Amino acid sequence: MSKMPPKGVSIGVTATVKFSNTVVPQANASVSSAATTDAAVTSLPSQNEVTVTVIVTSVSKPTNKKEITFTVFNKN
Repeated sequence: MSKMPPKGVSIGVTATVKFSNTVVPQANASVSSAATTDAAVTSLPSQNEVTVTVIVTSVSKPTNKKEITFTVFNKN
């Protein structure tokens, strides 16, 4: 198991509508030093596929980062 960087991590979320490339604004990046942290995706348009990217970056060493991308579909 990896250790949490000493100054914590910055967690950012981006969301883009897949076919129109429209950016859906998300909350600003948050900084955390907790072992687990929640990140939310909000205001997704109905009946659209949205590509979501979560980027976790070490505050003390910004080159140390992990990015994960996935697609969601809001049926509402």
